[in-house]
Amino acid sequence: MNVLFIGGDNRYITIIEDFIEKNYNIDLLGYSKIKFNKNVRKINKLEIKRYDLIILPISGIDDEFNIKSMDGTIKIDEFIFKKIVNTVVLTGIITDSIKDIKNITSFFEDEEVKRINNNITVKGIVENIENKPKKNICILGYGNIGKELYENLKEKDINIMIGVIDTNDFNQLKENAFYTNNIEQFKDILNNSDVIINTVPENILDDYLVKDIQGYILDIASYPHGISSEIVEKYNLNYNLYLGIPSKFDPINSGKILLKKINEKIGW
Repeated sequence: MNVLFIGGDNRYITIIEDFIEKNYNIDLLGYSKIKFNKNVRKINKLEIKRYDLIILPISGIDDEFNIKSMDGTIKIDEFIFKKIVNTVVLTGIITDSIKDIKNITSFFEDEEVKRINNNITVKGIVENIENKPKKNICILGYGNIGKELYENLKEKDINIMIGVIDTNDFNQLKENAFYTNNIEQFKDILNNSDVIINTVPENILDDYLVKDIQGYILDIASYPHGISSEIVEKYNLNYNLYLGIPSKFDPINSGKILLKKINEKIGW
């Protein structure tokens, strides 16, 4: 079995080590700094047709065909995936640059992966803010992560406000919710928050909203994130962009659930 890993993070080490024990033929792009117990091929040039399985980074591949790897960011040929015919391709986020690849599947199409990934992410967030002043917390977004984070924190002695756009979410959360399009209320809540946790992958925090913020901003949203780097620098905000939390907080268990789903998908 010929397998190629293009980029990736600590989660993939568990998968690679399992494949090594199964004696698969493994090629790695972006892992020059990582040592494994047995030899694998660390390559610089892609011969894409030879593989039965290709595993791309959880974050996918961006519009400029850059991949995130253990070696940093690597640029690949934007036409390379057009050569794929029967190869199975797995990733996390199916970005626009790879959406037309034949036989591509997202790990996050699986409910068990999403559930465990969300659970580990929330644990990582809670650990990150553990030693921060947090009498008042503002959570921006009420998707899967926002909901689980709220459930985790609401029994603690914390005043939680959640920024939403959906009327149903507002009605469900009642006094804990505010509409993010109510700019003056939004600004006031931000200014009075010890911790602000953004889960929205959109620049919703602009100059007017952030210029007086004194609290800690934890941004876990994928690109373009909740705030631009220019604004962060302009106001010298106490800001932390914390991405790929499962790979940093609990890479072994995060890798195990991905490995389980690979085996189910491929039937090995």
